[in-house]
Amino acid sequence: MNFVGHIEVARIVGAASATPGFLLGAALPDLAAMGRFRLQARPADPEVGAGIDLHHRTDDVFHRHPLFRSTSGAATTELTEAGLSRGAAKACGHVGIELLLDGHLLGDRTTLRPAVESAIDAAGERAGELAELVAPDRRAEWRRHLERLASWPGPDDYHRPEPEATRPQRLLERRPRHRFSPADVAMVPAGLDGQRHAVVEGATALLGDLDRDLAETS
Repeated sequence: MNFVGHIEVARIVGAASATPGFLLGAALPDLAAMGRFRLQARPADPEVGAGIDLHHRTDDVFHRHPLFRSTSGAATTELTEAGLSRGAAKACGHVGIELLLDGHLLGDRTTLRPAVESAIDAAGERAGELAELVAPDRRAEWRRHLERLASWPGPDDYHRPEPEATRPQRLLERRPRHRFSPADVAMVPAGLDGQRHAVVEGATALLGDLDRDLAETS
């Protein structure tokens, strides 16, 4: 699940206790991955820590959910048949389904976008205290990354085919087994488009299942 979905799950699971720090923590591992950072320490703020914990529990449940497994598997097959390598197709099938879900949720839930923007803003505002979460030699770079994110206009285009293709290509370009060339980007939207309806139709049930399963494992 990508950071937008994580924020929505945190809002559902946390309900009245879904504080800004909790939502920030739920998004933080993905915000770190966007800059190729790895969180290595426990945050001082327990609400941020609880959000990070929920992030990891959510990913574990989400990646085993039938909707994700069926749609990412079908997208992988389509992309492989279109000509992407197996590694690139599998990675795009994974990341692409998460972006499809994010795009749908942002368009479907009017209060989600302000929550996402607030979490990203908080990452920049709290960059100093969050610096200690990564390796010492990368802390200055990490702070700059979080501050840059705060100036980002937000994910307004996740529902369009071009970002669904170009974002996986950029995310995977440093992974030899999964990367693919810019020339192959045009294959990706068609490979994902066949799963769009299933993701949209199954999103509400998916979130309900996650809420139930996370409550059972808390």
